[in-house]
Amino acid sequence: MAVSFDWRVPAEIAPQADDYGFDLDRALKLYEETDRVGAFYPLDETRADATYVFRHDEIDVPHERRLDFTKEEFKGACWILERVLEDYQGTAPIFFDSMTQIVMPRWHQGRVALLGDACGCLTLLAGQGSHMAMAGAYVLSRELRRHRGDHTAAFAAYQALLKPAVDQRQQDAALFAKVFIPSERSRRWLRRLTIRLMFNPLVLPIVFRWFGVRSVLEGYA
Repeated sequence: MAVSFDWRVPAEIAPQADDYGFDLDRALKLYEETDRVGAFYPLDETRADATYVFRHDEIDVPHERRLDFTKEEFKGACWILERVLEDYQGTAPIFFDSMTQIVMPRWHQGRVALLGDACGCLTLLAGQGSHMAMAGAYVLSRELRRHRGDHTAAFAAYQALLKPAVDQRQQDAALFAKVFIPSERSRRWLRRLTIRLMFNPLVLPIVFRWFGVRSVLEGYA
């Protein structure tokens, strides 16, 4: 499960960062415990994006229960994870979703074709959802024009072009999801070392390629 919201840093915390261990500076801060992770990214001097990810069985949590549900999951968490949830007073809807993929063997039937997450959800951990949705809409429109409105041929060409790329990204996302949240068997020193290596200037280009930084439309005309 993943929860994300815009957290306004309480005035009493900002000048007393040392007291609460709150020191985001201008970088993403990641804190991990077994089966749960918290990530904080500063948006400006008073706001930060707060994202919580945790293991849980598939469950449909009512909107009005989502914040309390997350508080229960992070009860007793260290650093600022529990404190931020307790201090949160925002009224805007929070993002709350499960890391569920939509895997469709066929993207079209009759005169109906699926786009974006409806046919190839990659999940929040993989990102690229908006990119794939816009790429899909672009390819579908081009193929409809190319095939002069023959939707059957256009839909088939659209799926043939994009589905292999989406399938590969889904497999990569599923693999990443298994290791993103630490388990009881995780070695924290190894995870920290891996994260540091991933952001090394020499390794970062390889990481970007693995996460699909290249456009799926490269070479498409």
